[in-house]
Amino acid sequence: MNLFKLSGRIREIQVHLIFLSKPEFKKTDFASFITFLKEQESKATRNFLLAIKDFNDKELKSTEKEIRKICLDIPAKKLSRKSEKFTRKKAKKIQCLHTEDPSIENVHKIRKHLKAMSTVSGLIFTIDPNEKLELIIKGLDKTEVMIGKWHDNIVLNKTIDLYLKNRKESQEDNLITLIKLRQSLIDDNDNLLKQLMPDVSNIIQLILPSPEIDKTGLQDIQDL
Repeated sequence: MNLFKLSGRIREIQVHLIFLSKPEFKKTDFASFITFLKEQESKATRNFLLAIKDFNDKELKSTEKEIRKICLDIPAKKLSRKSEKFTRKKAKKIQCLHTEDPSIENVHKIRKHLKAMSTVSGLIFTIDPNEKLELIIKGLDKTEVMIGKWHDNIVLNKTIDLYLKNRKESQEDNLITLIKLRQSLIDDNDNLLKQLMPDVSNIIQLILPSPEIDKTGLQDIQDL
């Protein structure tokens, strides 16, 4: 497992622990599960520290310099055109995924495309700011928050499954409460997708407008 995956895993576990520290949860109901999470965090942290020893930051800095040089050598208008072409390509991929069943795999793919679009759109805006792009970025920011929460719920459910699979009979967690939590995360994700997909559709309509300008789609973005 590479350095970035390990740091991501540590972040995920910390998010789970923060989530379970909410006042509505009784720590006694999740005592063993919280201990399990902390053990997983310690393990991931140890592996992360070992991975750092083999990490060559000189190569990373060298790559960053090359990227900066390439960007500086490309005229601003050309960079803007290339970036817009990239964004449209990603939007078309999301459009195809959007027409299919919202499976976990497809939503993960949509999430990756949205993150890429958000990063590149932010870059374009620094070069060529305009109202339409500002609306797109605003919409992308909103969808990133929702799909990020969706992803955190998916990961927490997988962690609960892992815990239940490896749980010792002597552990005294309230399994009914843990299973109820698991179901509530599933229900929460169903609601998130119902909110998310229309917003994603509005962003796609703005990036890939139909032959006739979809004023409704534009207004929906403006109202986000």
